[in-house]
Amino acid sequence: MAMFKYSRAAEILWLLFVFLLTTIIVVWLGLSFDKKAGSQLFGLSIPVCVFVFFSLNTFVFFGVKEFFRKYTQRLPNVIIIVSGILVVCSLVYLNMI
Repeated sequence: MAMFKYSRAAEILWLLFVFLLTTIIVVWLGLSFDKKAGSQLFGLSIPVCVFVFFSLNTFVFFGVKEFFRKYTQRLPNVIIIVSGILVVCSLVYLNMI
């Protein structure tokens, strides 16, 4: 039972790490571009850009991490599936713009 609680807490920490990394990347990219565009990055508003990058980073990060664990844990697999659905939804949304 203790291993299950550790796994859940560890996965939440990994999610926070991915969110922090995504936010740092978006802020860094936003500061490096020209200020004529205002509060947009790649033609998207900043919250939409963070959402797209977060879903993509979560999918890739957890996919690689769980590949080496042979996809044996349930919670990371659920995170991979949900983030994959979010990636597909964000690609459809970006295609509609």
